[in-house]
Amino acid sequence: MTTPNRRTQATMVSLLLAVAAPALAQTHHERVQELEAKTEAMAQELDELR
Repeated sequence: MTTPNRRTQATMVSLLLAVAAPALAQTHHERVQELEAKTEAMAQELDELR
C-alpha cells in the first residue's frame, strides 16, 4: 500500500501535467506554425529569385 505522502505526490504530478500539457502543446503548435510560415516565405523568395 502506498503512503499518504506518495499519493499526495502522485496527485500533484497528475494535476501539474493536466495543467501544463495543454500549455506545452499550444506552445509547440505555435512554433510549428511559425516555422511553416518562415518556410513558405523562403520558398516564395526562392521562386522570385529564379
